[in-house]
Amino acid sequence: MCKKQNKKYDKERHCRNIEAAQKIPREKILEIYENTDWEKVKKDLEGLGLDLQGEELVIWKNGWEEWQARGPRHEGPYVPPPNPPAIIKAYREKMGQRNDDVLVGLYYKYMTKIQDKTLSLEKRLMYCSLSFSLLEPLIKNCLENYGWFDIKKIPALEFAIREFIDQGIKGQILNIRDIVNYFPELKPWSIYLDKKLAKAGDAG
Repeated sequence: MCKKQNKKYDKERHCRNIEAAQKIPREKILEIYENTDWEKVKKDLEGLGLDLQGEELVIWKNGWEEWQARGPRHEGPYVPPPNPPAIIKAYREKMGQRNDDVLVGLYYKYMTKIQDKTLSLEKRLMYCSLSFSLLEPLIKNCLENYGWFDIKKIPALEFAIREFIDQGIKGQILNIRDIVNYFPELKPWSIYLDKKLAKAGDAG
């Protein structure tokens, strides 16, 4: 059960906002984010049941500011980057003609497994590896349906990068590097990987 911690961070409010946000269609939030007037955006979000005070106000305003600063909207069908690495070619062959919506649903199913701390490290890393082939369908889905890839967290990459570097599993690290360097949308994770590798090198 969520309990109030302090004036700046109210965990109970945070939990309520998560529950409220899950009931709001994503398209509705993005529609509200199109407005350039933050006070109007705030009013519309609160009208949907969000409680924007303290740290919650900062979190949502930051999200709106990032949305306003995004690049040009993607138009038309998804066009993959040229010269895919071998691992991407293998993933595409494996996926075949499977429905993209099914694959994206599978990605989110695996994401909950990765975040489940009751599972063993081995199982969580297994779900990370299974998720790698689902990143392209996820990117395609976001670009074609929403115009942008605005996902800020990919546990399959973040958790795997930390653990594989800590364990020194070079083959998996190279696979991740090929994936994040290939897709422009995954550039933040390419930077994250480089920083983690540099830090690990300094520690060694």
